[in-house]
Amino acid sequence: MVIAGFGGRASEARGDAADGSYRRHLLKPVSKQPKISEFWKARQLYLMMIPGLLFLFVYRYLPMYGVVIAFKDFRIARGILRSPWAG
Repeated sequence: MVIAGFGGRASEARGDAADGSYRRHLLKPVSKQPKISEFWKARQLYLMMIPGLLFLFVYRYLPMYGVVIAFKDFRIARGILRSPWAG
């Protein structure tokens, strides 16, 4: 495939250089910093995530605990987790 206005060979337009130089720009440099320092750099972002994650946990996952009652032979004295399953 020749790209219009490229001004080179078709193989150069595709990036088919024999030495693989066309792939050098695709390689990302390897991070030499430890994970702790990367975490510390982004600590403000993690702190901003906490309220959203708490909201999801409180309003989406904690109610699932109560849904279990529908499938239990619920006894108040035993509680939800120690009551036997219905059926």
